[in-house]
Amino acid sequence: MTSRALVPGALLCVTLLAGCTPTSPETTPTSHPTSTATTSATATATPVAEASAPTPRFALTCSDLGLPAAGTFTSAVTPRDPIALYAGAVGSLPRLTPIQAMGGLLCEVSNGVPHATVVGSAPGYAGVLLSILPRATDQWSRYAATYGIAGTRGFFCNDSTCTGDELVGEYWLSAAGDGVADSVALDSYLAAIATMIAALPASTPAWTPPATTIPLGSTCADIVSNAAVSAAAGVSVMALSGGGGWSAWAAARAELSAASCFWGVEGTEHGPGSLSSIPGGDWAARSYLLIATVPTAPVSISLVGLGAGDTASLRCSSTQCFLDLVAGGNWIQIAIDEGPDTPSGAENTARAIAEAVLAQLYS
Repeated sequence: MTSRALVPGALLCVTLLAGCTPTSPETTPTSHPTSTATTSATATATPVAEASAPTPRFALTCSDLGLPAAGTFTSAVTPRDPIALYAGAVGSLPRLTPIQAMGGLLCEVSNGVPHATVVGSAPGYAGVLLSILPRATDQWSRYAATYGIAGTRGFFCNDSTCTGDELVGEYWLSAAGDGVADSVALDSYLAAIATMIAALPASTPAWTPPATTIPLGSTCADIVSNAAVSAAAGVSVMALSGGGGWSAWAAARAELSAASCFWGVEGTEHGPGSLSSIPGGDWAARSYLLIATVPTAPVSISLVGLGAGDTASLRCSSTQCFLDLVAGGNWIQIAIDEGPDTPSGAENTARAIAEAVLAQLYS
């Protein structure tokens, strides 16, 4: 495969904010003893997708993008739902959701193998994930400065994996492909999409959550204090939200002021787990929880402090628990590992942290 213009962001992002490699808060399960906690399930969660949700703030749809030429990938591809494929691969909050929240467009053409770029290539996957983020000029400037990019377009392939990023007017087009058989054909497909974007007028104002949404704040401490997490976990922790690389996803999350962090045990490089949030993201959570299957289907639970219309659901394996809170119009996900940093067990720890979140949200 021939290398073309280097896109360092696809190769070097290594921290929480970059959204390029599998680091916390989107952690992958590790082997730990099984929790002794018992899930207090009331019923299988049956959330209802909200009618009020952000839509792309420009006149372009996934159908408009068409399909790449036959033979571009190692197998035939068709249009797919990227969030559904993500939900079938990992349990963490989809990192591309902020692009949707900011009025961007998410599209995918692939062979339908579940995958998530946060954990790297999925065996057998072939296709490309596309995103278009509006009002991205300033964020692109940070991306370009981070990686020393002089122009507004880059495309790079390493074996059968290709990435591309381009600023077209105010729009940031980003692509992540795998199972690529013809990189020249993929490059041409992305160039054709860029031509469509270039013809767009300015985007319309961003979607805003309903006025009833309770503000979350932009840091994990705004959502739950270190002291409360430490009490819940039984170990002293602090919220860490590192810096480093940059990407379209990280840019959207910054514009959304979506808090995300890993709780680390002080003086170590490990900790009990992480928190991710989508302010005003109840629409995303309710849709996602209808299709989530990893590590299990969500189970509805009761928590002290849930408000009217709020929901909480749990998905646990022997190594990790994901607790999804839909509270005050927001989506807050708590991911906790089994292990020495959670002596009371992942589920009990997640529940205690979630109740602390609710207490702070409604204080």
